[in-house]
Amino acid sequence: MAEEHNIFISWSGERSKWVAEALHGWLPLVVQAAKPWMLAKSIDKGTRGLAEVNAGLSGMKIGIDCLTPKT
Repeated sequence: MAEEHNIFISWSGERSKWVAEALHGWLPLVVQAAKPWMLAKSIDKGTRGLAEVNAGLSGMKIGIDCLTPKT
C-alpha cells in the first residue's frame, strides 16, 4: 500500500457493496482528511486478498461496515 489510509470500509452483499462504493467516493469530497480503503477498490487483481486486508487494517482509525436489509 503506497498511500496511508485511515478509514476501512467493508460490506456484505451486492446492495451494501454499492453503498460502500458510494461512500468510498463521497467521503474524500466532504472530509479532506478521509482516505478510505476498500477491498474492491484498493488492491490489484491477483494479489492475496487476506494479506491485503490484514495490511489495510493495520493503522486504521475508523471502520465502517455497510449492511443493508435483504428484501
